[in-house]
Amino acid sequence: MINCFSGFSKSYVLFSLTMIFVYTMGEYEEKAVSLALNRSKLQELTDKLKAARLTCPLFDTRRWVNNLERSYFKMWNIHCSGQSPQHFKVTENDAEFPYDR
Repeated sequence: MINCFSGFSKSYVLFSLTMIFVYTMGEYEEKAVSLALNRSKLQELTDKLKAARLTCPLFDTRRWVNNLERSYFKMWNIHCSGQSPQHFKVTENDAEFPYDR
């Protein structure tokens, strides 16, 4: 079974939000109803999320796009050199595969 909530749990770590991650659809529904019935808790969570988006890497779209472009560039170079597809790590200071070439 695929865990649809694993990304949500990782977001919890990034946001440092307390008691928000869930592991099952049932827990998700319980949390949603609980927040819907408790406006102050919902507002507190909303405020934390708004504050986190200013500093959290999850919301750094430019960085994400740069790294995605870097990975495409690296994959293309691997292909053009005749190598088989392979695993690689994208690093932000990779001078050999910059995102902006």
